[in-house]
Amino acid sequence: MLPEHSAPVLAVAVCRCEPGHCDAKAVSRNAPQAARSAPYGLRLMLMLAACALSACGVGDSSDPGMRVFKDGRYGEAAKIWTKAARGDDPVAQFNLGRLYESGTGVKQNYEAAGVYYSGAAKKNHPYAQGSLAVLYAYGRGVPQDFVQSYAWSTIAAANYPKWARDERSAAIRNRDIVAARMSAQELIAAQRAIEELQGILNQ
Repeated sequence: MLPEHSAPVLAVAVCRCEPGHCDAKAVSRNAPQAARSAPYGLRLMLMLAACALSACGVGDSSDPGMRVFKDGRYGEAAKIWTKAARGDDPVAQFNLGRLYESGTGVKQNYEAAGVYYSGAAKKNHPYAQGSLAVLYAYGRGVPQDFVQSYAWSTIAAANYPKWARDERSAAIRNRDIVAARMSAQELIAAQRAIEELQGILNQ
């Protein structure tokens, strides 16, 4: 367990993106020093911060929500994605999760972020899977659960597209940071959780 006086810091930095590529290493370099060197925190480096709603493979120009988001009309984007999310669109669910997590265009709400990330994650959206893993690690909007964090990080790492090397590396690193705080029994439980989740995802 984390020490009671620990204060995990989620590193959310500006990501340098180009179509089809996210420079996650730049995110790591630009992350606040407190996040990189926190003595007690999980120090999870969430490499998807700004990339999550950019040209890094989670949306395209045909998405009306993405078009208005890029124009800075965040509230309008939220409305468009909310309608699409109700139709079980995993990309819209993920994008809404990012908006609620960051408080962009909507009131910040970690619980809502967890709900939308979970919906997209269970539809095999790797970015949502990685983001949900981080919420579980910190207990933001969901109960803190290292077993679930480990499981979703592992699944995300396996599901990222081939070009998403930095995102895959971040998921593996996050999984390993969480694993260092888990007991042998929790690690066994995490393997079972992975098997159960893969069964759901393969349906």
